Formats: sequence, structure tokens, C-alpha cells
Amino acid sequence: MGAGFVGLAVAWALSLKDPNLRITIFDEGDFASGGAGRNGSGYRLQWSRDFNIHLAKDSLEVFENCESLLDYAGGVELRQIGYLILAHSPEAMEVLKQSVETQRRFGVPSEILTPSECNGIQPGLRLDGLQGGSFCWMDGTASPFKWLDALNRAVLRAGAVVHWRRKVTGITPRNGTYRVSLADGEINAAKVVICTDWALPELLEPLGIDLPIAREMKGALITEAFGRVVNTVLMAKRSGIGIKQLDRGNVIITRSRGDNFKDYEANAWRNWLTGCASAATELLPALRDVAVLRQWDGYISLTPDMQPAFGETEIKGVYAVVSAYKGFMLSPQLGRIMADIVTDGSSDHIAASPLALSRFKSGKLVPEALTI
Repeated sequence: MGAGFVGLAVAWALSLKDPNLRITIFDEGDFASGGAGRNGSGYRLQWSRDFNIHLAKDSLEVFENCESLLDYAGGVELRQIGYLILAHSPEAMEVLKQSVETQRRFGVPSEILTPSECNGIQPGLRLDGLQGGSFCWMDGTASPFKWLDALNRAVLRAGAVVHWRRKVTGITPRNGTYRVSLADGEINAAKVVICTDWALPELLEPLGIDLPIAREMKGALITEAFGRVVNTVLMAKRSGIGIKQLDRGNVIITRSRGDNFKDYEANAWRNWLTGCASAATELLPALRDVAVLRQWDGYISLTPDMQPAFGETEIKGVYAVVSAYKGFMLSPQLGRIMADIVTDGSSDHIAASPLALSRFKSGKLVPEALTI
């Protein structure tokens, strides 16, 4: 269930593991109509935990070789323009320093920068209060639409069947298999993999499976196209803002909307837009005269430690994956790990144990210091 980045990546990896599998995928929306179509397009290797670094490096290898691995002409518009993560407090700067030490142990070419060095990479930064930053040239952006299209085409070539606009309404265990109910019928399945992210509880709770999955609104805006101003991907933990400029000149800015915004609050988008514009221009004043073309929202999944979670649930043969807002950038490797778990019963990837679903009950949470 779910034909976003993770769902299709799992299906693709399963088809590679065993070409004889019969794989059927259901999604309640259209292609890229969910979170995949509202993605900010960034990926990075700059994390504080070893397993996140490995997940990101392994996934980047797939993005870099997408054209050959998925037979997708032209690739996914990979742009390794770097991520510049800014710290505006001594505490945030210390987190960056410790994280870079970890990253470099695993071969990530990140580095700590002084405020003037940050301004050298991104001229025009407001330096007031800036303690410094970290930078990795291998980070950057890719096209979420092309990545999703590459996955979709690959699973179809492998013989999988993708059903758009068909919502799964329930799962019922039946003599070692599962009856999957839909609004317009039902099918039987030997195994079920749920990749509906923040909507996981809707299908799991009727089965008696309680996972602490929540959601939060994330907002984004895009500006008119103009001359090159943003040289890299800018991230600031203090404001929770991300800024990047596309090749065609438009700037995309992302920022969490937070729990205080309701879905249909009359002025919510105006309040968010004002706060986002203020945070962006405070960081990079050159943006202040640029016109906004449009703004959009989308839900992201939340876990108690804001880390992905995956594996077999308490019911044998029922599996679940939640991305915790890392679905696009980690989907290639999340798909491979889940394919191993579904077909072999386990995965030897370094992330498989710490990010297992069981950690929520055991209390062995693994927070990520560089979640922004």
C-alpha cells in the first residue's frame, strides 16, 4: 500500500530480489499526488548518526547511477551543489562539530566553516549571530518527480501492477494469508507491506497494532525566476528553514508549519507565508524583493525520535515503513532493506536494528541531532 517514494522503492527492490514475485501496489491518489509531489527535492549526507549516514550514502549511490540501474534515460537531475547548515548558537555549533567528526569517520567529505567561510560559499549571508556552519559538496538536490517516475517505470517493467485511485480500507488475516479490502472489491495476499507513511495507523490500529506515528504540516513556496543568488542548499536549524535555487532561477523555500496551524484555518497560509518570508530574508537579505508565485502544504510523518521505522509488525506477514520526513532521500536504501526483511526475514544493513519498529516498545529511541 502506497506508491510514493518508499512504496515503489520497496516494490522495485523486491522485483530485483525475486523476479517471480507477484507484486500489486495500491495508492488512493494519482501519481505524485501525495507527499511525493510536495517534496523539497533535497538530499544530504550530513547526519549525526552512523546509520543515517550509511543510509544516505547508499541511497546517493543509486541516485548517481539511476540511469543505468533503472534504465532511466537522463537520470534524475542530480545537482551536487552542497548543503550549508548554519548554526546561530554555541550549542548548535557544537552539534555540527561533533556531527562532522562522525561523518568524516565514514568517508563523508564534510567540513566545519567559520562565518566568513560560510559567506564565501554563500555570499550575502546575514552574519549577525552566525557562529559558523558545516558544508558537504556531495549533498544537493534531485528531481523527486523523475525519481518517482523512474521507480514506477521500473516496477511496471518488472511485471508489477500499480493501481492508482484505489484506497485500501482494511486488512484481515485469513489462514496465513490476508484479505485486502478496497472500496470496490478485495484481493488476497501472501504478505502485506504498508508504506502509507503518516497514515499508517489507519490500517494498523484495526489490527491491534499501535505505533506512535503522527503527522505535521510542512509548507513550501516557490518564487519567480531571477538571477543566481543561492549557490547551495541553505539550512538553518534555528528557524527550521531550507532554501535552494533551481537551475531555471526559481527559489524554493521550505519550513514547518507546526501544530498550531489547522488544516482549514482561514489565515493559516498567510501567517505561515509571513513567517517563512521573514526567516528567509533574515538569512539572505537579497531575497526580500523577489515575488512569490505560489505556496503549498503537505504532511510529513513524525516518530518519537524523528527517525524512520520499518520491519515486520507484531502480525507475521504484515510489514510497515514510515519515513519520518526522509522518504525521498533515503528511499533507495529503505527499499533494499525492506526487500531483504520481506524475503529473507532480516537485513544485515547497519540501520536495520536501531530503526526497527520494535524500538518504540523497548524504549530504545535513537534521536538524530541534525533533524531540521
